[in-house]
Amino acid sequence: MCEKEYFVFVRSEDGKDTLSLRLNLRGRECRFLRAKNEPVGRALKRIATNLARNGETKRKKKGKGGDGVDDTLPAEVVLYAGITEVSSETENQDAWVGGNTLRVDDRRFVVTVNTPAVKFLKLPCCLLATCPAVPLVELEFADVEHCRWAWRRYDPANPLPPTVFPESAATDKDRPVVDPKPRLPISDPIISTSFIYWTAEEDEGYKLVLECTPCNESGEEGEPVKVVSKNIVSRFWNIPMMERHLMTPNHLAEPTQFRVVSYNILADVYATSERARSALYPYCDPSALDQDYRRCLIARELLGYHGDIVCLQEVGAKCFSQFLCPALHQWGYQACFHPKAGKTPEGEATFFNSSKFSLIQEDAVVLREFVNQSPNCRDILSLHPLILADLLERHNILQTVLLRSTEITNSYILAANTHLYFHPMGDHIRLLQVAISLKILGSKLREYQHKLGTDARFAVVFCGDFNSCPCTAAYSYL
Repeated sequence: MCEKEYFVFVRSEDGKDTLSLRLNLRGRECRFLRAKNEPVGRALKRIATNLARNGETKRKKKGKGGDGVDDTLPAEVVLYAGITEVSSETENQDAWVGGNTLRVDDRRFVVTVNTPAVKFLKLPCCLLATCPAVPLVELEFADVEHCRWAWRRYDPANPLPPTVFPESAATDKDRPVVDPKPRLPISDPIISTSFIYWTAEEDEGYKLVLECTPCNESGEEGEPVKVVSKNIVSRFWNIPMMERHLMTPNHLAEPTQFRVVSYNILADVYATSERARSALYPYCDPSALDQDYRRCLIARELLGYHGDIVCLQEVGAKCFSQFLCPALHQWGYQACFHPKAGKTPEGEATFFNSSKFSLIQEDAVVLREFVNQSPNCRDILSLHPLILADLLERHNILQTVLLRSTEITNSYILAANTHLYFHPMGDHIRLLQVAISLKILGSKLREYQHKLGTDARFAVVFCGDFNSCPCTAAYSYL
């Protein structure tokens, strides 16, 4: 394959008025942003001007006999389609097409358009043995499903030069340095080719090296990128989940049985704030509140229950899309996520075992909006104005997911998931939110019965963090 400096990388996205050009001359990367409808002659002139300004062109000497002061000649920059020179009046969007060649003086660059690329690749800062290692990746003109992944185990006793495999960035805002052409090859055998690697006990004390070769559905490949993890931490022992997992060693085999898990996983935004560290969880070591550490344990715990329906509360949008969804998808789960109303940075997520259920419909209803819009809530609207105002300020939602059994004909589960108002003095609000939720479920059941016919059989599973004890009104009402 040609060296990187002999290509012009063009990025042209639908819906945008500009395209970008990137090429490398003598180790210096040059980038240009041009309008798609601009004549290509102007773009070529801009490239020539840039090269002349940086001394990347031929030079001659003034005066007879070669005496005098060095002077810079303008660069000769020409774009070809095959052996024919592209007209300077051709628009950029029609001139910069794959397979064309750009000649800069005596150098030729092949034009490649929208080549798959890795823009960002990072491994979690904390990796635990027997837990999932889920990379954080940002791709361009590629997708995770078609990319090639190669995991290797590397012994930290053999140090890696930092210029070759720098460790992953500590935070999402830090850009990890990646070297698409490492000068030190890793010869260790590949231990996994999946997007997610489930670490093993024998990985303890080692580092993981991940190589991603970006690919699109057409099979076109981009430049591979490698990153290295920190040392894998020893597995955990004698923690509550291990005892609970003894009761759920396998999925339920009977078609008429299914297992439900409901869990408030504590949103990352609430665990990592200064208030969380100083006021909410001052007794907890900060390392245990780290999102990478917690996510490993959460995924490990959820999968150990072998649930068929998993309802989660306080799920951050990034945690869902970047971690939970891909981690559980590898084990046969599909998922639905809905954020709370307003600017609340978390919401509810429902996962289901795709071998046991198929998704028919999903929805999320903002409780306060249902009160204002549904004629079934006239009794609630007649409440004391102060109570009603307090209720209508809340951002809580009810997530509903209609699932059809893959094994039992005409059998459906309506799974509902919510997180009620949290305040210790808000029992009256929680009672009203439960009443509203039951009204929503009633209307959903009538709607689905009408659509699916009288032969359809329904059951309701109502999950959530109700913030209620058995002695409360919300609990008694349910």
